[in-house]
Parts: sequence; C-alpha cells; structure tokens
Amino acid sequence: MKKVIQNQEMLLNMHARFFKQEICEKSSKSEIKKLSQPDLIAELCWNGLLPEMLPQISENGLDGLPLTLWEVEQGNNLLYLRLGEMRHSVNNPYSIHPSVFLIYTSYN
Repeated sequence: MKKVIQNQEMLLNMHARFFKQEICEKSSKSEIKKLSQPDLIAELCWNGLLPEMLPQISENGLDGLPLTLWEVEQGNNLLYLRLGEMRHSVNNPYSIHPSVFLIYTSYN
C-alpha cells in the first residue's frame, strides 16, 4: 500500500489589507520599521505564525501535526509558500507556483 504524503502550496497577495491589519496587531512598531511588509510576512511564516495568521487554510498532516514549511519565495506582489510532511517536487501540473503554472498553461 502506497503511503499518502500531504503537501500544501499557498500564494499570498502581499498587498492585501488583511496582512496590514495582522502585522499591526502582532508586531511592535520598531519591527515594522526594520522590515518591509513582504519581508515581515515571510519572517512571520518562517517563525511558525502561519497557522495563527491563516487558521482557515493552514492544514495539519495526517498525523495531526502542523505541516513543515519548506520554501518561501517572494515575488513582486505574491508570496509563495510550500508546506508538507516531506520535501516534494514543484514540477507537477497541479502546482500553483507561478512559473510552473505558466509552463503547463502554455501546453494547452
């Protein structure tokens, strides 16, 4: 029987008003001045605050533990997050990674 491995990808809009409100509530003013908004959101994700910021879409693994954050990639307007029980390949046709998505849409 093949083991099922749970993975999750997220694309976050860096300019959404939601993140501005959350950052103001979670961070002191001195931290906001040191980091730009995209850098601060990425730092919060690396520090394990993603399930607190987005509890509705943060999934747990099959064992009930939170998924491990493997990759944070910043673009101009988007933040790409890759989570999972183990590291997985991004090169599949179901990925929402912007560069991979564009490659597979050109095949259609």
